[in-house]
Amino acid sequence: MVNTLKERKQDFGFMTRKYNWHEITGNTRKYNDTPLLYMHLNGQNNFEDYNEYGYPFGGWEKPTMKGYENKITCEINMAANIFSDTK
Repeated sequence: MVNTLKERKQDFGFMTRKYNWHEITGNTRKYNDTPLLYMHLNGQNNFEDYNEYGYPFGGWEKPTMKGYENKITCEINMAANIFSDTK
């Protein structure tokens, strides 16, 4: 699927948690040129937890985005994300 998206020049990225990336891919690093939105719902709008346990995952040195909070307000599910300066 990744190769097809790249061949067709489609924008895409990965949304995952560190644990899930390890479990599903064995911590592959072959997609580290793809944007990463990692989820860590700790309420902190920073990337200080990205190197949790002393290392990044999947070969990404720096994520593109972090999902840090989900909450329901007036029966509306809202997600809070932060973007990094990846340039």
